[in-house]
Amino acid sequence: MIDALANDRVVIRPDYMNSKGKDGASYSRTIPEAASQVLKNAAIIDRGPVDLVGYSLGAGVAAFIAAEYPETVRSLVIVSGFGYGSDVWMKLQFTLWLDLIRANHAALTRLLLLTGVSTDFLSRFDEDTIAGIVNAFVTSTDWESLDHSIRLDLGLDVREQSRKISVPTLSITATHDRIVPASHSRQLSEMMAGAQHAAVDAGHLAFLERPSELAMTIEDFLSRVDLAATHLPITTTG
Repeated sequence: MIDALANDRVVIRPDYMNSKGKDGASYSRTIPEAASQVLKNAAIIDRGPVDLVGYSLGAGVAAFIAAEYPETVRSLVIVSGFGYGSDVWMKLQFTLWLDLIRANHAALTRLLLLTGVSTDFLSRFDEDTIAGIVNAFVTSTDWESLDHSIRLDLGLDVREQSRKISVPTLSITATHDRIVPASHSRQLSEMMAGAQHAAVDAGHLAFLERPSELAMTIEDFLSRVDLAATHLPITTTG
């Protein structure tokens, strides 16, 4: 994904969740705090407004930034976004995840695998491979950080901000998404005036299933934004 998008662009991947072990920073506990971390990282390149891409929880953070700090954003791409974490479906899912973090890391990993990718993608792996994937995730995951990110999911509510977004926006849904159903993504994008829509044939973890297709969809949109920017009318006074 990064290689595909970084051809002619500078790509920054901000860690808006932080970690206690990183320079003594604390976890982002609210969406404004997470947005602040993203803005701090974006300011490093100091090249004017950025093209902001947000995925899942990050889509909500990106929407918040585009609404509250419009001068910093040239365009917005949201992938598998949702606007309200306490929606009945989302809340039931997130609280189940929190229960499993406390009780059984392997069970949560298997659940994320079942709901995170499409049936066709998952069927490519044999039992041993899946067991290896589960074990690798269990042993490599910062579970405290994941716990905090799920709590941030629950506290997300950017419905009011989404209605204020005026920059060119693309909403990408994953057609087999069982973590953020397509209806939730559409609900969020419909609050954004003039948002364009696209879909990738994948589950929620589209960046793993269809990285080339997802990157191309984003790049096509950004190219159109580039083209529109070169044809802006120039007004002179004097």
